[in-house]
Amino acid sequence: SNDGASNSDGLSQKGSSPEESVHETKNPPKAPKKVRRKIPVGGHEESRTATVMGMATSLHIFELEGFVGSLRRSGFSGHIILGINEDAPDDVIKYLKKRNVTTKIIKYTNCTFEPLFTEEELEKEEDQRTVKGLTICAEPYPDVKVRWIKFPLGRDWLRECKTCTG
Repeated sequence: SNDGASNSDGLSQKGSSPEESVHETKNPPKAPKKVRRKIPVGGHEESRTATVMGMATSLHIFELEGFVGSLRRSGFSGHIILGINEDAPDDVIKYLKKRNVTTKIIKYTNCTFEPLFTEEELEKEEDQRTVKGLTICAEPYPDVKVRWIKFPLGRDWLRECKTCTG
């Protein structure tokens, strides 16, 4: 039996005197469960002609699921065009195809311009992505460093897409 003693947080416990029961603590209401509303691809008419473009040359499947998945779950029904590596894993290609993403293969090539850095300077650089960004180009632009290639390629991809009008 309860004699009106306080529990560990100092509040009256159930079964105490009527005066103390006014201060009785009840379990707080539980937050409603989040319901994920499924919006079908093609769900938002206003995004049908819109286009999202980017480079996904070194992204893993879980990163693509976050990026592409969030676009599609939000109801974005427009075009998604992503540049990917020639050797992209099969799971990446299957996922992108399933989510109606247009993929463009990036083919790397040697640059035609003189390097800005000496071989010794490049050897000191620990991050190989930086070295690649400074010394490798992509077709059909051997005069544009790969770190900037998204701009001319994006322009080309947008021009090729006749329904990307939004």
